[in-house]
Amino acid sequence: MPRLAALAATFACVLVRHTRARGASLAMSQTRMRTMRPAYLLGAALLLPSGCSDQEQARKLERDIELMEEHIAAATADLANYGSGSVLHALVSLRLSVHQQTLAMLHQKKAAAWYFPQFSYTVDGSTYVPPDDVSSRVDSLAEELAVAELEWEAARAKAEGSAGLVGALAAMEVETKSLLAAQLAYQLAALRNGFPPYVAPTGQGGTPSAGGSTERRPLPLSTEPSLKSKEAEAMQAAVGVRLLSKTYVPSDFRATRYEDSLRLEFEYSNYSEKEIRAFTGTVVFSDIFERPFHRVTLTVDDPIPARRSIRDAEKALETNQFSDEHQQLIATDLEDLTVDFEVKSILFADGTRMGTVR
Repeated sequence: MPRLAALAATFACVLVRHTRARGASLAMSQTRMRTMRPAYLLGAALLLPSGCSDQEQARKLERDIELMEEHIAAATADLANYGSGSVLHALVSLRLSVHQQTLAMLHQKKAAAWYFPQFSYTVDGSTYVPPDDVSSRVDSLAEELAVAELEWEAARAKAEGSAGLVGALAAMEVETKSLLAAQLAYQLAALRNGFPPYVAPTGQGGTPSAGGSTERRPLPLSTEPSLKSKEAEAMQAAVGVRLLSKTYVPSDFRATRYEDSLRLEFEYSNYSEKEIRAFTGTVVFSDIFERPFHRVTLTVDDPIPARRSIRDAEKALETNQFSDEHQQLIATDLEDLTVDFEVKSILFADGTRMGTVR
């Protein structure tokens, strides 16, 4: 019976369109129409508006499904460009997952339109009911999505042709904005189709479990890793600090050296595509088991050309004979010493800056 009702609705919709196109023919056939049973006429009258509306909704749903399949294909292609475990790979994977969940939700809606099953969703122990202001929420989300997509396109245009560190940062911005657009598209599709918009699809096939219980989990609009952590990772990839040698220099009043010191020779490497004007951060000294025992602030203001390294033998650390950390640093052989550098800020020769000294 439901299938017959759907077919009748389709026929009614076709009849309306045909009638609108041929008003004269309708007038000529009024006599014949009067012979139809009142019950059939009433049934047709009830089916006309719903049949046409269902057809429009079905076509829109098909367009949404096709668009989401295109998004999934694009995300799958993007995923192949990045190595597993990288920040970009993680961001694209999350975008792909959101698109797949949205597609699964749309397919469930399509199945419901064909076979008329009854679905309900339990959130926090209560059956989910669409909010009264769902129409205004849909309009608001649609506006947010339009803005997010424009920002995504702008970021993509900005990233084109960039390379090296700048290119990596631009690519991360593109993926962050594309992920936000994917999340907003999921929420919009959920509200339009009667799904809980704050619950990511779960259960068999990646769709919400009909009649089952779901955990209330707001769809995150902020992404992990955060922009701050991505910037920190980019800075670590841009600068390298290596300890080449260390020499203990005892105090000598006759030579006007009034404090013991440890002379340190470093090599600084610029792995980026731009000249570095200065950088600052923290040198971390660790023992042979990589257990940190001393930290020293390091600031370098000697320019370093792109893809080049320079040496610095002018750094020295005043030591205290009563400091266990200083004495361990003096006594530990260089080959048993692990030296790491935590970048806090980089100033490039073109005036751009990454990180902060605060």
